Amino acid sequence: MAADEVRIMGSRMLHELMTRNGYYLPTLHSRFCSQKTLLKIRAGEIWCPKQSQVVTRLCTRPPLVPVLVEKLHGYLAPHGLESGISLKKENFPDRQWLIIAIATVSNGKDEIFAKNYIPKVAEIKQKVAHVNAMLNNDDGVLSIPEGVAAIYSKKGGRTIQMVALTKEDKIKAQLQIEQQKMEKIALKQQRLQQELLFSTKPKEKEEERELSI
Repeated sequence: MAADEVRIMGSRMLHELMTRNGYYLPTLHSRFCSQKTLLKIRAGEIWCPKQSQVVTRLCTRPPLVPVLVEKLHGYLAPHGLESGISLKKENFPDRQWLIIAIATVSNGKDEIFAKNYIPKVAEIKQKVAHVNAMLNNDDGVLSIPEGVAAIYSKKGGRTIQMVALTKEDKIKAQLQIEQQKMEKIALKQQRLQQELLFSTKPKEKEEERELSI
């Protein structure tokens, strides 16, 4: 090993050393921060802001990550700069880094930082194509086991909660399930209150009779 060479033990070490030397990098656990990508940033092949250049802004309600990536590409393209982010490969940095990156290249003037900014519905909801099909279930493989969480549509149909769902959809599904539980509890409480009311009425009549005598 030459005197001016350093042995790098993986992307974690490289990420830390570059951060210590002024790079503003996405979180290490994002798909973007591979060792190969970090080396390209260091070589100047991929754009990345330095900590001294960072413009800090907050986006109250950010759009989806792919929307943020397209915005960043729109700012970098006129300057011939590459982000290293591929919409096809989905090697995305974390959302917070993208927001700060957009704030930096736009000098805080992008629409997402405006006081009245609200993303479009298409920019906050991921479209997932659903195909309805009737399949033979002789072997029982497609039966939904008891106790498995399911998503109920407005028309009462149900689908298994798949991993392909976004985090937002999973939370909504869980809320829906909890809501259904609460409705069942409310109905049970109502029935018990009615039973209690009917059970006390005869006693009240007996007390009235005693008083009249």
